[in-house]
Amino acid sequence: MERAIMAGERETGVSIMQMDEGLDTGPVALQRPAPIGPDTTGGELTDALASIGAEAVIEVLASIEDSGLTLTVQDSLFATYASKLTDEDKTIRWERSAGEVHDLVRALAPGIGARAFHPDVDGPLKIWRSAVADGERSGTEPGRIHAENQRMLVECGVGALEVLQLQTPGGRRVSARDFLLGRRLEGAFEA
Repeated sequence: MERAIMAGERETGVSIMQMDEGLDTGPVALQRPAPIGPDTTGGELTDALASIGAEAVIEVLASIEDSGLTLTVQDSLFATYASKLTDEDKTIRWERSAGEVHDLVRALAPGIGARAFHPDVDGPLKIWRSAVADGERSGTEPGRIHAENQRMLVECGVGALEVLQLQTPGGRRVSARDFLLGRRLEGAFEA
């Protein structure tokens, strides 16, 4: 689920298939799509797919019991593999566009957290919620923080990201507004 959001996909889904020697390459019994909204988080998508998947399994079992199952062979050339997330995958690369950074943040929420590093903070900050503040303008210095009117904006390679919720190591999740009331981050996040 996280990989689909990180890739900026607008739709994913559930497939019930017969196992074969390949990885997700067997014939398909049933497919159900699931939309991915522009602010859908990894947790929300997981819940939606679990619900769709449960209904799909019941439908396939009922089909087997009633009239047999029709399988559709799929072209294994289009099978894709979503590798396990690494620490590198969880780290924000500010040189990417604001949209890509936002996709990473929401993909890793609410359980993993996108990581950002700042020289004034010992360990990774986790960014839990964000919004694309400006998706057009090229950033002059990706990672540069602008704290304005109790908002935290960060320049990206293209556009700017507004950090809405974050967490310091050992701290609790707080809104960017509350964070800025008690602390300032000067300069830029590390690239």
